[in-house]
Amino acid sequence: MMTRFAAVLIAALAFSSVVPGAEVPELNVCVAPNEMLLTKQDLQPLADELSRATGIPVRLFEARDHAAAIEAMRSNQVQLGWFCNRAAVEVIDHGKGEIFAEIDGSNGDKTSILVRKDSQVSKELDQILAKAKETGKPTRFPVWIAGLEPLFNNARDIRFQQCEPLSTAGFITSHFFLAENGIDPQVAFKSCTVGTLEANALAVADGTADAAVFKAGALDVLARTCPEKAAMLRVIGRGPGGGNDPLVWRSDLPDDLKQQLRTFFLDYAKSETNRGKLTALKWKGFLPATNAHVNPYRYLLALDEKALLEKNSQIPAADKQAKLTELAKRIADLKALGGWHIPHRKPIDYSKPLEPQLTP
Repeated sequence: MMTRFAAVLIAALAFSSVVPGAEVPELNVCVAPNEMLLTKQDLQPLADELSRATGIPVRLFEARDHAAAIEAMRSNQVQLGWFCNRAAVEVIDHGKGEIFAEIDGSNGDKTSILVRKDSQVSKELDQILAKAKETGKPTRFPVWIAGLEPLFNNARDIRFQQCEPLSTAGFITSHFFLAENGIDPQVAFKSCTVGTLEANALAVADGTADAAVFKAGALDVLARTCPEKAAMLRVIGRGPGGGNDPLVWRSDLPDDLKQQLRTFFLDYAKSETNRGKLTALKWKGFLPATNAHVNPYRYLLALDEKALLEKNSQIPAADKQAKLTELAKRIADLKALGGWHIPHRKPIDYSKPLEPQLTP
């Protein structure tokens, strides 16, 4: 994280509350918009195996967006979920969520920026790269984000599309990535609209948007589901890789069911047969994790909150300073825990060639 960004694999009692130690009669598995563009059909085999392992009927349920998935967890309609990291923060804080695992190989939250191959931005990028090769002088930006230069140059004519604020690659990491390089989408571009990751890519291909946020790891998926559209697109920049997507359950699930779920997921990839099944999802397996997994995203959110607060002229000076002081302490605490450091992921070696689909 094919038509949506699967942020959730969730087990739940249908419209009922869980009593500790009580038997769970049915598990509803929620498939929310996700950053790998996975669908119910892609996840059905895994849901069937989960049903056999727990002895409980499992049903797939699709949430229309991240907010709906979060509310489903909060209201106890769903109980176990595969969320993007940004949404997981909300589920932990407001939905009795608890992280117990992460999806190894879920591509984390690597943001990329798409344009059409025949666009002015793409043509200018070719010229910039050709000149850099000819002269031996570096581009304005490092090669993995060289496309930001023509994006800057044409910003006032660019119709830009990003994702909802609860999306990780589609908003929080892309917002941080662009801000780091001096771009505020709301200010810099001719227009800035919101869509899902798939809608973003299709909007660029169809010409209703000039540039859009996407997720690097989902490009090969789009190439299979919409090959003609994918062939029109080009990645002009990518952000740093993020953490794997977490698996989150409600903390009030019965302990015996938690153990069954933990065993099912953490032992799943020990079988060569099961590893082969995960290949279709571009996953390697599942790793143990805790709520600390989302600390890097709490750090980004705190930085974003600070930037917005500093721009807000409607708050009384004393109140503003008090909030900034509290934020500064929170940011310092999170920085001490690693800041924007992603565990379980090797640092990106940008001296090596990019993946074929990401090469400018």
